Formats: sequence, structure tokens, C-alpha cells
Amino acid sequence: MRYELYYQPSIQGRGEFVRLPLEDAGADYIDVARDPVSVKRRIGVVPQVNNLDRSLTAKEILLFHAEYFGVPKNEREQRAQRLLERFELSDRADEKINGFSGGMVQRLKIGRALMHDPAILFLDGPQQADC
Repeated sequence: MRYELYYQPSIQGRGEFVRLPLEDAGADYIDVARDPVSVKRRIGVVPQVNNLDRSLTAKEILLFHAEYFGVPKNEREQRAQRLLERFELSDRADEKINGFSGGMVQRLKIGRALMHDPAILFLDGPQQADC
């Protein structure tokens, strides 16, 4: 079995290595050094910190992300609507996120990470000093 090793840096300067069995994940081998764009298109990342653009509405955030990753225009609206409904945010889709609760922001970040249909999703969780 072939494994790929990834380093996940953190804001605190600590990081961790993630070892993924490629065959089990159904992933093809991608040379990260030669083709980093292909890797980015195949992964989704949900950061712990809120890095959403506060000047955009929830729907605009999803649409912008999809366009950035090359999702065809005819699919963007459908995906955004489907994810807003799935994460119970469709009633706030046209509002800027300033008034969103922490849970709503977290759900929107997960939806954003899923907009380009990644093969792998990384969820960055809270760090604890002593467990």
C-alpha cells in the first residue's frame, strides 16, 4: 500500500503530519511539488478561524469560492442553493455574515469547503494545551 505524507501547519507554529493511504481513499497519485493546483482542487479545508469575507453575503461567499475553483457557472447557483439548504442557511443566504452566530459561520465554512466537490475534506479543530 502506498501512503502520501502531508504537513498541516498551524497558526501557533505547531503542525502535524497527516498520513493518507492513497489506495483506500481512491485517490490518484499527484506530485504536489509539480502540480500543486491539482492538489488544491481535490481537497477542501475548513479552518478553525473565521476567514470568511464579511463584505459578502453567505450566498456570494459560496459562489465566489466555486468560481475560484473553476466550477461551471450553470452549476454554481445549484450547488450554492443545495448547500445553503443542507446547512439550514437558505433563509439568511442574502445577508452579510456579520450577524451570524458561531454555529452558522461554522456551517457556512463547511459549505464553502464542499462547493468545489473535493475528494478529501480537512477539518481544523480546536487545539488544547493539555489533554
